[in-house]
Amino acid sequence: MKNLPRETHLSPVTAIICTRDRPQNILRCLDAVIACPELIEIIVVDQSASDETERLVSGVHDIRVRYRRDTGLGVSRARNIAAIMAHGDLLAFTDDDCAVSIDWARSAIAAFGDDLTVGIATGAVLAAAHNASEEFIPSYAPRRRRQQTNLRNARALGANMVVRRAAFDAAGGFDESLGEGGRFHAGEDTDLLVRVIRAGFEAVTEPSMAVCHWGARNYADGSASRLLRRYNHGEGLVLAKRSRTGDKLALPVLATAIASRAVSAVLASIRKGRITDVNRTVYLIRGFVAGLRPPIDPVTHTFLATDGHAVEASGADEVPIARESEA
Repeated sequence: MKNLPRETHLSPVTAIICTRDRPQNILRCLDAVIACPELIEIIVVDQSASDETERLVSGVHDIRVRYRRDTGLGVSRARNIAAIMAHGDLLAFTDDDCAVSIDWARSAIAAFGDDLTVGIATGAVLAAAHNASEEFIPSYAPRRRRQQTNLRNARALGANMVVRRAAFDAAGGFDESLGEGGRFHAGEDTDLLVRVIRAGFEAVTEPSMAVCHWGARNYADGSASRLLRRYNHGEGLVLAKRSRTGDKLALPVLATAIASRAVSAVLASIRKGRITDVNRTVYLIRGFVAGLRPPIDPVTHTFLATDGHAVEASGADEVPIARESEA
């Protein structure tokens, strides 16, 4: 365990919501977050092409809500911008298609408690009511609190992730090459979890820290399959990066993941009478191969741009609006 920064108390929580071209979701998300009294501020970073989200957020009358327009792209970029703006010692990330529980922030504070070795907490992501035969909603329903110091089963969903400020800074924030809108479209959440643990902190899973996820993707139009391919590709990317930066568990984890997916595909093919479900394995391997190419920052373990420089997405193109003045 590395030497951790001293803190005399745990400061309140900053909620962070990043959004792009989904104005139909933002008010439902904000209504739920605003109901959490423990939050000291709620930051919305908007990368939308239109002004509709800005208009809707401007109509929310809660002094804790801060809005920032960003002309760049990428959910990891947006989250890093919000982290720079935030005043809380706990950075609580959720997505615009989620509704947090009323005790979300309280459960987050309890998950960290007085243990300064805990750097990151993940919670339950519960699927909203939907037809599972027609739609897919990413979800995660842990049954008990679990503390994690190793990387064998490292996995997170950015829809419900709370990070201690000191741990976020020590890890270098989100890798802006990863995640929706980035060069690679997934993996940013698990990647941050891995880098926080490797920075010397522990991770906890807290089931009572829950959000409801409304982000249904349809199988018929192919959107569910595309999302699943991205998830598997992102998982492979993260494992490649881990392997290249000295994590000896990465290759065994990859081998286990390939084997389990292959067995699942064989069983599904037998059940359905045709070859099916092979894409999960294919895109996992493709992701791993893709992760072997980009240069990696030796300090933060984030991918570098092809010119060898860090991907600049930390707010250079921020455009503040009238209701949020940043001196």
